[in-house]
Amino acid sequence: MPATWPGWLNRLTGGLGLIAAGLVLFGLSAPLNADLVALQTARPCQKDETTAAGCYRWLPGRVTAIGTMRQEDEFGASWTEVSITLDLPDERKMARVNGDRLPLQRPRVGDPVDVRLWREEITDIRFRGVTVSTSTHPVVQFLYPLYGAGLICLVGLALLLGYVVDRRAGYV
Repeated sequence: MPATWPGWLNRLTGGLGLIAAGLVLFGLSAPLNADLVALQTARPCQKDETTAAGCYRWLPGRVTAIGTMRQEDEFGASWTEVSITLDLPDERKMARVNGDRLPLQRPRVGDPVDVRLWREEITDIRFRGVTVSTSTHPVVQFLYPLYGAGLICLVGLALLLGYVVDRRAGYV
């Protein structure tokens, strides 16, 4: 640790603070898990019922436009986000999917697809026998905070382990 840091900010307090922050983030992801369970237990909509009521409906559609955006970070990891514009029976909607999840013969403009609507959002797109979750799918929204909480807790544990090793060696 740099000598300019305050004495109370060391690996012990930093590690405990990161673990606490990770546990708070884990607790905040609990409502997102409730959405995931709600989608898994949802029933198909009746004829006169809208998907806003919590039921889901598979609708046929056609791909009208595809856009891609490549994201990169400073560590070299990259991913591709694909925006797919779909013509549904009553409206035109857009959905974003992770390009890494798409098969090699990914959808092309004009391809027929089936779309699952839940709470007026597209959660899944099915084409050529493959179902892909969109960015609005509850499992996608649940996993990001969960992975973040796990990563923050692991960094906190690493700091605590470094503190314990230094304490046993007599450095602290």
